[in-house]
Amino acid sequence: PSGPSLLVDKALLLRALEEGSPHPVGRALLRHAGDASPAALRQRWFRPARGVEAIDSDGRELSAGAGHEGEIELRRDGVVLASFQIEEQLRPEAAETVAALRAEGLRVLLLSGDDPARAERVGRALGIEARGGLTPGEKAAALDALGVPVAMIGDGINDAPALAGRLTGFAVGGATGLARGVAQVTLLEPDLLRVPFTLALARRGMRLTQWLIGTSTAYNLVFVALAASGSLRPVWAGLSMLVSSLLTVAFSA
Repeated sequence: PSGPSLLVDKALLLRALEEGSPHPVGRALLRHAGDASPAALRQRWFRPARGVEAIDSDGRELSAGAGHEGEIELRRDGVVLASFQIEEQLRPEAAETVAALRAEGLRVLLLSGDDPARAERVGRALGIEARGGLTPGEKAAALDALGVPVAMIGDGINDAPALAGRLTGFAVGGATGLARGVAQVTLLEPDLLRVPFTLALARRGMRLTQWLIGTSTAYNLVFVALAASGSLRPVWAGLSMLVSSLLTVAFSA
């Protein structure tokens, strides 16, 4: 059957399924549903890497998730009511971010729960290795299999297990509450270039800290030795410790 009533019915179902969705695809589908009032549901579940499933007030099974050839399908009792072709747009700073990370000698890898063909297209556009069709657990396992320190960048519920287990987890601006809660670093703005900037800042801070510790230790050893040998009056030894602390604070600013 077709006609206005079916179109309205689809919009009602779509809005009911995707209302409050934390996923970008879900939010895009919600915009497609327009201003339709959502249909009543008994239960609803967000399935990581699979979409959303629900039971309506009549006990019928509803779902919106990945279908054939990377399309998103709206189903009722297993019957496809509508399909949607989703096309991603790369963030304007994505290519520059990849280049900046590589300039630091880092390997960049894309792990996605989306259709493998779609993930590979994004990977080719950025010139990086990409793996698609991964569950949240498989993302974490893939990173563990690398056997090296890893920084993970993510924003969704599906990224939470990988973010939580990483040495450095970055939740980008606009990330879900769960992603922000488990990540070690939360970027306040949705700008991927903040990632290489933060890494460079952290490295600079580590180098400065190591230099300050070494310099302060050597400085104190010299003045303690002079004080112990009697070559330096105790009052001057005490002042030297104060000067050491002030210099450390000054260089840290």
